[in-house]
Amino acid sequence: MSTLRRVFHVVAGALAVLVLSGSVQAQEVPDSAPNRFVMRISREFLRRHLSPTLEETRPVNRCLFGARVIGETTTNGATSITMDLSEKDAKFVLRFTGASVSKTLATKSIVEVCTTSTTQFVAERIVSFDGIRFTEEPATIQATTSSTTDAIMTPRGLIGRIARKRAGPEIEANRPEADRITLEDTKKIVMDRFDAESSRFTKEMNGIIPYEKTVALLLPKTQGWIIHLGSTKDFLMVSPGPVDNYIPQMPKSYGRMKGAIEVWVRGKADNELSRRAMETWALVNTGLDRFRPKQTGKMVEGVKVTTIEGWWVLKIGEDLADDLIESNLDSKKD
Repeated sequence: MSTLRRVFHVVAGALAVLVLSGSVQAQEVPDSAPNRFVMRISREFLRRHLSPTLEETRPVNRCLFGARVIGETTTNGATSITMDLSEKDAKFVLRFTGASVSKTLATKSIVEVCTTSTTQFVAERIVSFDGIRFTEEPATIQATTSSTTDAIMTPRGLIGRIARKRAGPEIEANRPEADRITLEDTKKIVMDRFDAESSRFTKEMNGIIPYEKTVALLLPKTQGWIIHLGSTKDFLMVSPGPVDNYIPQMPKSYGRMKGAIEVWVRGKADNELSRRAMETWALVNTGLDRFRPKQTGKMVEGVKVTTIEGWWVLKIGEDLADDLIESNLDSKKD
């Protein structure tokens, strides 16, 4: 069993003990009361695991309208994550927005035509979190293509002038079909790149922290309990409990919380259990080192326990919060 997988099992077991153990010094909460456990995963934490930009360059080499067409297509775009308010599910939209530029040289007989085609695109995919795993829905794309003729080159002399005169109307007559072909080619390039990135993202998110084991062990051995899901514009939330229950309203002071991931437990924390929880989640916190600046000389603080209005909270990646917030503000300015 890999070290990472062992960490996942330890984390899951520790959290299960924290919530389900009678050692927690809190009055037993009846099944009709709001759920006692909430995990929040921040949008910016998810966004950090996306490549901020995607690039793709491919050669063009084909026959079109009786001409040999060669050149290059360069695709550039930025990724983003958008969440919305929901009391029933935890979903977000992965978005890839950008442009693809093709520069080609078409040769037919004695005529050479230089063309630039530009395709603007927005590709989207909904990613759902069912409390156990992240899964992808089919991607969609909206795109438009336009082209311009940069130059028509022919030999000097009468024959060249005649060829140029004939080439102009032929180019314009073929332009709509040429743009359609370019559009379809570009869509495939974009979707291939987007599919690869989103697949990598969901695979990583399903392995980076122990969602499945943690949530499965936190569900009490009570028949009929389900995983309640929800989301805001900034967080995905998961909370196991009876069917008629709901994700509890978080304390008003939750806004000052800055964890990339937060684990909320209702009740008063037992010192020994909270210590074990901090040690366990410290291993997960260490996994976030790749997002931390190198050689800053600043010691990274470990996982902390904070008490807020009847809850005790573990904050994972708290030191990254300011950087995450600044990155979010910068992206909004752009």
